[in-house]
Amino acid sequence: MESRWVFGDCRLGCQSTGVLVTWLGPVQWDGQHAPFMTCGPCLSRLRAQAEQYFIKRQPAAA
Repeated sequence: MESRWVFGDCRLGCQSTGVLVTWLGPVQWDGQHAPFMTCGPCLSRLRAQAEQYFIKRQPAAA
């Protein structure tokens, strides 16, 4: 996945400010929208969690 990185604030977990972040998508709440940005370390953690989920859901080999 190719990402565009800009300086901003991480909204995923660490809440670091003034770091390189990439856009994950919009957050929608109560009819409003806000950009959802994450830093590299938080994106890596999210990717690892997703991969573990995918591995657990793999069907058993026949």
